[in-house]
Amino acid sequence: MFRVIMSVASLSVSLILALAVSPPVADAADAIKICMPGALTGPAGVYGINHQRAAVMAIEEINAKGGIQGAKLELIVRDDEADPTKAVTVVRELAEKLDCAVLIGYTSSNAGLALVRPIHELKIPFFNFGAVGTAIVENGRKPNYIFRYSPSDREQARFVVDWVVTKRNIRKIGILYENTGHGEGGRADAAAHLKDRFGLAFVGQEYFNRGDTDFTPQLSRVRAAGAEALAYWAPSADAAHVVRSMDKMSWKVPFVGNWGLGAPDLPRLAGPLANGIFVPQDFLFSEQEGAKGERKREILRKYEAQYKETIVNPSPFAQTLDGMHIIAKVLSGIPDAAKMPLAKLRDRFRDDLENFDEYDGLVAHIKKPFTPDQHEAITYKQLFMTSWQDGKLVRVKE
Repeated sequence: MFRVIMSVASLSVSLILALAVSPPVADAADAIKICMPGALTGPAGVYGINHQRAAVMAIEEINAKGGIQGAKLELIVRDDEADPTKAVTVVRELAEKLDCAVLIGYTSSNAGLALVRPIHELKIPFFNFGAVGTAIVENGRKPNYIFRYSPSDREQARFVVDWVVTKRNIRKIGILYENTGHGEGGRADAAAHLKDRFGLAFVGQEYFNRGDTDFTPQLSRVRAAGAEALAYWAPSADAAHVVRSMDKMSWKVPFVGNWGLGAPDLPRLAGPLANGIFVPQDFLFSEQEGAKGERKREILRKYEAQYKETIVNPSPFAQTLDGMHIIAKVLSGIPDAAKMPLAKLRDRFRDDLENFDEYDGLVAHIKKPFTPDQHEAITYKQLFMTSWQDGKLVRVKE
């Protein structure tokens, strides 16, 4: 048992019950606080709840085995609604008022980009299991307090471009992206790799604004430019409107995006039109062969018993589970971590994570993944292509 502290702008009664807040443990004063900013409500809430539930499961496992040298891990969660301004306020509160040792998450690349400056001003380590914006981690800071255990936009762009050109033999590609830092960053990463690897350029590049529902003008221009495949860099909820517009135009070409299209709101909002949308992933619970099959089945049993539903968005869930166990392994190597002055603990954790040795996780078996100049643990080599089929992500057989 451990303590989860929640604070959100608005949560439904059913969600509050689903979070299953545990009572305080007796030694809560000596607990090491792991803090998760991110969206639990709003359009990005599906991502935040996924991260939060995985973190809860991992901390239960860690505390059941004695915690960190006898001290419990305590999870503190704050809802920032994926709003960049609110995200900065939340992170400052977590770091300055609530004695958080490590930040985890994150649900939004746009808000994550806004956190780079305050995180380094506060000198608090941030282990990111979700937000993929390349510049969040590749931020030019030394020392860098942000690490990532998820595939960056650059790695995903490399994989997506290679897959479309080499596996689908398509060289005329258009791209549709949201008019934000995340969308533009993904577009730039994909365009750079398309040029450097294949000497090609997107035949059409179109952006849209959040809240748009009719994509016919942008799609018509991309189709007129001769696109034989459509790349997409934006949230999954908007993709439902895109495929409706494509259906209305009777335009059917391969539609492939970043891993955000793996969120369960896409098939829920798009219905059968989601079938066949291609999504890069680095993990699937449905593949249970091999040594890690029983571990996957155990996780699914626990999750479904507690939440009465299955895990639909597998990659970020598994990344959070792995990441929390990596955090525990690093903290366990710090003598008297729970009693160390907070500023010293944060710096020691950052330094030790940068020199982390090895972990064989659900997503990847990593060996010395980080250096002072490189804080990305997952590369394009861990990725594979999936597609939506009747509400489930299924690996594409090449």
